[in-house]
Amino acid sequence: MAAQREIEEKKSPITEEMKSYVGKEYTYQTVRVSKDVNTSLHYIPFNPGGYNEDVTQDNISKFAVLTTQDFNPLWHDDRYAKKTRWGGVVAPPTFIVSVDLGNYAWYEVRGWPKEYSGHWHAASEMEFFKPIRPGDHISVVSKLRPIYTKEGRRGGLLIFLEVEGKYTNQKGEHVATIVNTFISSTTTSLDTGLGGWKARPAVPPDVQGKDWIVPRVKEAEGRSHGEAD
Repeated sequence: MAAQREIEEKKSPITEEMKSYVGKEYTYQTVRVSKDVNTSLHYIPFNPGGYNEDVTQDNISKFAVLTTQDFNPLWHDDRYAKKTRWGGVVAPPTFIVSVDLGNYAWYEVRGWPKEYSGHWHAASEMEFFKPIRPGDHISVVSKLRPIYTKEGRRGGLLIFLEVEGKYTNQKGEHVATIVNTFISSTTTSLDTGLGGWKARPAVPPDVQGKDWIVPRVKEAEGRSHGEAD
């Protein structure tokens, strides 16, 4: 109890501006970036391989083999899969992480304390409700959960931020939920890719003249993002 009171007495690094983002929901669309892109727009980090929101037999098989070396015929062989209770090929449950668009709402948070320059992904919790099949189109609504602090093992407060991604298919069926927990500290970042907590980064210079697929904020509580604030 004494340790808890000591933490509470410390000045919280969580600003009112940061708190204002809690509970907001975001959806994302992937856009193709070319040499003609308007660099005044804000994008979140890009994936040169694209995202698997459009599910195919090919990307299910590639995910299973390349990420987990899983040769279960349920993921690969339609003739086999049709004889099972699933009635056809389905994706491994963790295929949902290759859609990946549910993680990025933390890039929207502004007002991050300058001294908190270290950011890393700490944990993921996943729930699966419906199988994902070839032909599905997966969408996600990403919501920011309450931001809180905990005492670090080496002293000082750590900031915890949780992002909940609710994934649905083209029928509106809830297929999965992923809650990702991110931690920020005053130490050096363990993942430089998370520096976007301070401000959504613009398109990286090395993207210019290339053709990349990047996610961009599509909606946030009914309003369109994209242009710089």
